[in-house]
Amino acid sequence: MIVYYYTSKSEYDQIIRTKEFRPSYFLKVVDASYGEGWYFTDLSPTTPNAVLYSHLWYQPMPKLVERFLAFDINPNFLQNVRPHVYRLSLNVLREPVIRLNMEYLLGNQVIIKFIMGGQK
Repeated sequence: MIVYYYTSKSEYDQIIRTKEFRPSYFLKVVDASYGEGWYFTDLSPTTPNAVLYSHLWYQPMPKLVERFLAFDINPNFLQNVRPHVYRLSLNVLREPVIRLNMEYLLGNQVIIKFIMGGQK
């Protein structure tokens, strides 16, 4: 399943530079509303910003749609927490980051793969 993570230019630049995508923790109420882990949406970068706002944050968040990361993740490992929002639990990986330069396998099946990043 192709899913996307939307973010600011500064966070995107840090993720691309380090090649490490860190999860959301219970540090802020809005960061991990449905549990700690990585949050994604199935709404593609062609989706109008107003639609992204209404499904992801319930309010305009222009800084958070400056850039995106696209991943191919096996849907069996994603929890659909509300319409168009998915969570990848921390316990799926043995490390606290998704490394962009790795493919994560279960046996010989790819379960997580970074596809690309870009400007919305």
